[in-house]
Amino acid sequence: MNVSEQADFWQVQGRQIQEAATLVAEGLLSTNTSLVLAESCTAGLVASSLGTIPGISRVLCGSAVVYQIQTKAEWLGVSVETIERCGVVSSEVACEMATGVLRHTTAADLAVSVTGHLGPAAPPELDGIVWIGWSTDRGQPDQKPIQSGLATPITSSQRLNLTIAERQIGLPGKQLSPAALRVYRQQTVCIKILTTIAELVNQYQAKRSAG
Repeated sequence: MNVSEQADFWQVQGRQIQEAATLVAEGLLSTNTSLVLAESCTAGLVASSLGTIPGISRVLCGSAVVYQIQTKAEWLGVSVETIERCGVVSSEVACEMATGVLRHTTAADLAVSVTGHLGPAAPPELDGIVWIGWSTDRGQPDQKPIQSGLATPITSSQRLNLTIAERQIGLPGKQLSPAALRVYRQQTVCIKILTTIAELVNQYQAKRSAG
């Protein structure tokens, strides 16, 4: 990419993040759904993107940035046994991150988490692999009940393979540096997480309206 192409490339990324964050904020605010995040590979980017929206403090409780295994275990209660058995980049860890941060955030209705390996120098089998987890289940029935219409407790996850998507758009041929590729992947994951949050809020709002 030449300089002009690079500028356009990053502008598109930034615009997509802002649009996705605005959509999420509108959904959370209109349904009075409070969100908490647990971010590993995105390092707080999702919370930061939402933080640009006026009034978001009404529904964004915060974000735990847990890069290391030790902080995942100490801050969120992720099981070391789960990490050893399944790997830190796994559905199980993503789900435990979501339930853990929700358990510690009594004001939140919904928790979303992310764990992944964005490179460089990732093991080939993990390069570009990301798990997004979400939960409305605190795992402790004596804590704050769900109030926003997220009535049926759920915990689930979704796997992303960024390398496949990058091949489809021909990104490797654009010769991004390792550092730039990492930033691109963080932004791509951020957009996907925001899209997932918007979908979750819409689904539960539709269920509440139907009920």
